[in-house]
Amino acid sequence: MALLGFNLLASLLITLVVVLGLMQFEDWWLSEEKLELTTKKREKSSLDMGIEAAQARRKIREENTPRGKVFQYHPY
Repeated sequence: MALLGFNLLASLLITLVVVLGLMQFEDWWLSEEKLELTTKKREKSSLDMGIEAAQARRKIREENTPRGKVFQYHPY
């Protein structure tokens, strides 16, 4: 009878360890996916910032260039 109680206790302990381990693995897995998503968002936002900066430079260049004139560069 004591052996049966010991087996029951051991199986419950093993089940508890397995369940807790799976919960930890799930937390780790979800944090990896979240990290991946935030990295993609960060890359996208930096790309958008680069595009916006290029558009701003183009706009400034167009504002500073007189219409219909071509710059002639002097050799001196």
